[in-house]
Amino acid sequence: MIDQQGYLIINRDIISQDISDFEYTPKKEYPGHFHVYNELNELDLLKRFFQHIIDIKPHIIVTYNGDSFDIPFVETRAQINGLNMYNEIGFRKDVQDNYLCRPCIHMDAIKWVKRDSYLPVGSHGLKAVTKAKLRYNPIEIDPEDMCRLAVEQPQILSNYSVSDAVATYYLYMKYVHTFIFALCTIIPMRPEEILRKGSGTLCETLLMVQAYHANVIFPNKHEEEQYRYTHDGHLLTTETYVGASVEALESGVFRSDIPCRFKLVPETIQYLIDNIDRTLIQCVEVEEKLELDTITNLQDIKDDILQRLLHLKNVPNRLEKPNIYHLDVGAMYPNIILTNRLQPAAIVDSTICAQCDLNRPNARCQRKMDWIWRGTYVPATRNELQRIQLQLENERFPYNDPKKFEFNNNNKENKFRNHQRSSSLPSSTNNTRSFHELPLETQTIIERKRLQEYCRKAYKK
Repeated sequence: MIDQQGYLIINRDIISQDISDFEYTPKKEYPGHFHVYNELNELDLLKRFFQHIIDIKPHIIVTYNGDSFDIPFVETRAQINGLNMYNEIGFRKDVQDNYLCRPCIHMDAIKWVKRDSYLPVGSHGLKAVTKAKLRYNPIEIDPEDMCRLAVEQPQILSNYSVSDAVATYYLYMKYVHTFIFALCTIIPMRPEEILRKGSGTLCETLLMVQAYHANVIFPNKHEEEQYRYTHDGHLLTTETYVGASVEALESGVFRSDIPCRFKLVPETIQYLIDNIDRTLIQCVEVEEKLELDTITNLQDIKDDILQRLLHLKNVPNRLEKPNIYHLDVGAMYPNIILTNRLQPAAIVDSTICAQCDLNRPNARCQRKMDWIWRGTYVPATRNELQRIQLQLENERFPYNDPKKFEFNNNNKENKFRNHQRSSSLPSSTNNTRSFHELPLETQTIIERKRLQEYCRKAYKK
């Protein structure tokens, strides 16, 4: 669908008769008028699809699970029919298995459903999401009946085919579009990245932007070394830690104008009462750096504090308006800690502290935390890894390195179409690269995969 106008391309090798233009409107607020193209075979269907995208020149293409199914399926069928999808419409898979295009934004709506819809894990299918978010029951057909319906009742199958397009279009327009592009105004990332990144990464990026504008220093993002080994020569695959957790109060947002129930611990209040003198000395002499004798109303302040503490101790169960605004940061803190390695990778020892200009007796910047390092490693030794690397250096690997096209402003469209007509699939020799010619990310993926296969055979792990 394009701006509420639908299009359907029919493969007459599968469908028994031509389909006329029709309307599929599941609810009056979700209209769907479809123009139908009846093509002779799959090749003509693919050419029509690619040409339609070139003619329309959409700024945004929306799919539902398109990164994992729809676009890879179209790419494979195009290759079988002698077409190259990248040469035709510019879509290709990146290192993170997302299909992106330079002049067009690809929005995979299932990413929003998984991260932001708050639907249970088992309800992420398009049919379930349509029922929950758009409030209507979409058409459902048993997969075993599709081939029979293509011959006997092609109109019913056509209605089913466009039902997913209608659901995806209105789901995106109602929930995803404004949400993602509103985030783009405050987070300096592309729409595809904001849609696909985790909420923790978005929080980190926003905090870093605000820190930059406020002239606040924040650590550089930690980058893992490509090769890290254990003391006995095994390659580490992951490193993390257990412990050193961030302590938080009860999760949620507490407003000062809404009464909340509090349950205090009398023993803790009594501890504060017993140590009131030490607390006052800490506040006056250490924090405020004043002499205790200069405080003329110290006893009055002490009596006032004791009276309030006794009142809290005597009535531990309370219904009061809180004075603390507390936002649940349980999901945000761990991501920031892991990304910037605030702890424990930023941990220091006594040698580093001794060289610090801010090191003072009883320094408050030092905090000891209980944590345990945890890592996973491969059973292969360093020598075995080096043998695998040498073997990879002597091999060639399939790799698509599409040329970047340059268009002048006068005749962009004609040049693009002329290139499409003259393009063909690259030959097997031109489509392979030696290991050192591959991008570093691709080298790492191939090397880790080969190492895993070796460990499964040699170590049964």
